[in-house]
Formats: sequence, C-alpha cells, structure tokens
Amino acid sequence: MDKEMNFGKRLLKAINDLGMSQSELARRLGVKAQSVNGWCNSDILPRSEILNRLPAATGYPLSWFFMEDNELKEDHDPWAPKPSVKPASELQSKLLEVFEELPTDDEKEKIIRMIEFRLKELDDFATSYLQKRNLIPPTK
Repeated sequence: MDKEMNFGKRLLKAINDLGMSQSELARRLGVKAQSVNGWCNSDILPRSEILNRLPAATGYPLSWFFMEDNELKEDHDPWAPKPSVKPASELQSKLLEVFEELPTDDEKEKIIRMIEFRLKELDDFATSYLQKRNLIPPTK
C-alpha cells in the first residue's frame, strides 16, 4: 500500500478513535476542515510543519501515521491498553525492582525523564528515517 494512502486511513482512524470531528482536528492544527478532509480522503500529505503538529494534536507518534497495518502489533499500538501494575515480564519486574531501590523521589523522577528523553530520541529518529526515505516531507 502507498504510504500516502495509508496516512489518510490512519488519520481517519485517529480522528474516529479520539471521537473528534475533522473540524476539531483542523482547529487543533490551525488549518481548514477541508484540508483535513483532503488528507483523509486523497493521496495528499500535509506540509511538514503541519505533520509535526500531529502528535500534539492527536497523541499518536508521527511514525504511527505512516506504518502499514501489518507493521503494528497490538503491544506497540499507542492506543492499546497500558500494562497493568503487575509486571508482565521478567524485564518489567527487574525494572520496577531497581526503580523502587532508588533512594528519593527526585532520583526516580530523573530516571523517568531519562526514559522519556530516550523515547523522544527514538521518535525523532523514526521521523528522520521517514524523511530520508521521502515517506514524509522534510521539516524546514
């Protein structure tokens, strides 16, 4: 499937899953509702500055909009239910165990910020990769 066609399909899915209208997404992105409708129903992509606003407007990482359906397993779906407090794996258990050994809340918050920073790095890498492969427009 063409990545642009998949973009429109995924954009429509995000709008529906969030229970918002195309007009509401347009307002969040600072564009006209007709633009959102065009992205959902044709093979055109928004400009790069609009693409870069999508994660904040929808909560989906930018790379999600360009994935093929078979690329996304449920455990990687940003809208799949979050893991329960009970560790689901040995690695999760070990992470929680080590995390709880940290002496202060400040130390715990530092670790959380480090993990969040790393996740942002990975998302930025995915965006860069998609841009280099000309699957999304470059940022200006």
